[in-house]
Amino acid sequence: MIPFQRSIVLITLCVHLAVAQEDASYICQPPQMLGMISGLDNPASLTIEGDYAYIAQSDDSFLIVDISDPMNPVLLADADDLPIDVNDGTRIVINQGAAYVGNAIINIEDKTDPWFMRYGAITSRPLINGFFYLRSPAYFDRTNIYNATRPYAIGIDSFEDPDAALGFIFGGLPVAYVNGLLVTDRLDRFNIDNPHAPVLVDDSNYDNIYTIDEYRFDEPYLLFLEDSSNVDPTINIYQKPIDIFTTIEFDNIPFSDLTVHAENMFLLNAEGLQIYALSNEPSLVASHTDDPLLASAQFIRQHNDHFVLVSENTFAIYDIPTNPISGVRTILPQSHLELMGDTAILSTGNIDTSAQGASVVDISNPANPRWVSELPVNDAFGIDSIAPYAFVANKTEGLMVFDLSDPFNPLLETSYNTSVNQAGTPNTRDIYITGDYAYTIDRNAGLAIYQIVNDHELQPISTLAFTQAVQRITVDGDLAFVSGLSRLYIVNMVNPATPFILSSIDELPGTTNYIHSATRQGNLLYTADSNNGYRIFDISDPATPAQIAHFDADVSTKQGVFEAFAYELIIENDLLYIAMSFGGFAIYDNTDPFNPVLLRHAPAALPPANNIARYRDLEIRGNHLYTAAGNAGLRVYDLNDCALPCAIDFNNDGNLNFFDVSIFLVAFGEGDPLADLQPDGNFNFFDVAAFITAYQTGCP
Repeated sequence: MIPFQRSIVLITLCVHLAVAQEDASYICQPPQMLGMISGLDNPASLTIEGDYAYIAQSDDSFLIVDISDPMNPVLLADADDLPIDVNDGTRIVINQGAAYVGNAIINIEDKTDPWFMRYGAITSRPLINGFFYLRSPAYFDRTNIYNATRPYAIGIDSFEDPDAALGFIFGGLPVAYVNGLLVTDRLDRFNIDNPHAPVLVDDSNYDNIYTIDEYRFDEPYLLFLEDSSNVDPTINIYQKPIDIFTTIEFDNIPFSDLTVHAENMFLLNAEGLQIYALSNEPSLVASHTDDPLLASAQFIRQHNDHFVLVSENTFAIYDIPTNPISGVRTILPQSHLELMGDTAILSTGNIDTSAQGASVVDISNPANPRWVSELPVNDAFGIDSIAPYAFVANKTEGLMVFDLSDPFNPLLETSYNTSVNQAGTPNTRDIYITGDYAYTIDRNAGLAIYQIVNDHELQPISTLAFTQAVQRITVDGDLAFVSGLSRLYIVNMVNPATPFILSSIDELPGTTNYIHSATRQGNLLYTADSNNGYRIFDISDPATPAQIAHFDADVSTKQGVFEAFAYELIIENDLLYIAMSFGGFAIYDNTDPFNPVLLRHAPAALPPANNIARYRDLEIRGNHLYTAAGNAGLRVYDLNDCALPCAIDFNNDGNLNFFDVSIFLVAFGEGDPLADLQPDGNFNFFDVAAFITAYQTGCP
């Protein structure tokens, strides 16, 4: 039964919605078919090489499709007279103008007229640097090597390890050729410059597997998709900057085929196409079930920026929008983020005390960022920049300055000791640069202010001590905001040579860690209060800040309840962006700061598996939002072309209509957190007003 006071509010809601729009679609577009070819006959195998797709069908026919123009794929050949025997295990390998299909070698120099040349090695295993590596028929743990460097030759040579007459012993089965080395299904790596004498150069120490039946290398992802002993599928990511593989296992997600692009996993199953943000607990980003071809597709592959999907009777090329549009995983969890031109610099900070570092990522293409190098720092915290120089707060070595003119090869220029009198052991935690000054925070020594000369050199001009250990700093105009262990200090910066403390703001009882950051908006100061959400203070007189609002910032959607661990706040164009750590991030209409309206929410991961990705620092550039995402590394979101889920599209159908109104009415009447749109833990007129405003505005 709805309490009386809520009944009045709900009547008001219905009156307002009578004039609201009934069908406001959000912007995010479903997968768009660009071009297609129909008339296929149950394809059993698909390979893409360059601008051509090669298909072997169950009726033993062989197709070649030109996919250079995604809007107009062209069937070049449909050969049904080749002596090939196609089954579900048939692989197609392209090598020097020849297609190896099963044990048949087909000449494809003329793509419109493929013809049978001869029989050769059965292509059940991969072609690696010109050689096929096949399991020995005599010994389970040994491998024969077949020379395929001359596909047009009449014969084919086989080599055997002189020390093991019945085959080479790799300790696993070769599956790929990555960065000049042969890789096995144990992720051991061998130098095979001399095919007669493979040399082990990296022993992974993994247990023997010997059971990987379906695998594919979609750089940098080595996919182990099918295992005859039912081991969970794995995605092995080759991390080129540090020359290792990192592995993600996932289970309980059925699929018939998948591919991975920029940390998003595109997966086919009986439901259609599903997209997951990649992590040890993959988070569902989108599910597309309405397109009949997606619902029946058997294969999915990448080609440039598009996707090739093949069903029982159709070949199609799609554009598939996602949000996040991309990501890049580094070896360490990331907490701090700085953008400098086409480069992103990330650091660990206190998100992980066991291992800390800093990574450099190329973001020239936001849809496909690339991790290109690591900075030689062991204890990296806050970051700022003056292009091409990155300033990194290194806890144990002071403030370090790197030249990133070549992001692939960062160079240490100099470092500064931030300890008391620059004579002790530094404990540098943060750096903030604005105008001609750089401000550093040393946990023990406090604030040090430097004047910037000669582009990147620093001259110390003043220091300021605090009564407790300090962590972070933000400078805005003539004020600085310094986060201590239990309070936020407001510092007068009218004269950087003589800074002094004006006042402080105590953290709320029960706050985890500390007030992570502060954001000034005119005479209002927003504080990110960790597990206590955020507060707003009147700082008309910064010597006497007065709290005027407090929001827990938790978000409730049909996906679950996301508790806000407020880490950073950004205010731009009347929009409030909140980094919620485990909860992802949220965007509010902040036209009225005392009645924020939730517009969008992007979860870091779905409950209860929310301990992998943690969104900390945020940066907004144009239509893109970048976030340091904990163990997920860097994630990039599109704030325009592909909108995030609409906060009040409660049934997730892409429309605002009567069904969403009904869901809200029921949730409001029952005191369900889903209806706490303000959010303040209460259910009142403000939540109804927020719903009306969002509904009338429409999903962005």
